[in-house]
Amino acid sequence: MNFLTEIVAFVVAIGVLVVVHEFGHYSVARLCGVKVLRFSVGFGKPLVKSVSTPVPSGPSPRCR
Repeated sequence: MNFLTEIVAFVVAIGVLVVVHEFGHYSVARLCGVKVLRFSVGFGKPLVKSVSTPVPSGPSPRCR
């Protein structure tokens, strides 16, 4: 049971690190004046969508 807990904790920690890393790309792009149309992590269909945010989530980043 302890090993399973460690594996789950590791996967969650890696997930949080990846999201923070990708948010760094997003924030630097915004600071440089790039119009970011979508913030996402990874490829494929979004697991969670938020209607209240001005930047929709999705399968890939799109910039103009």
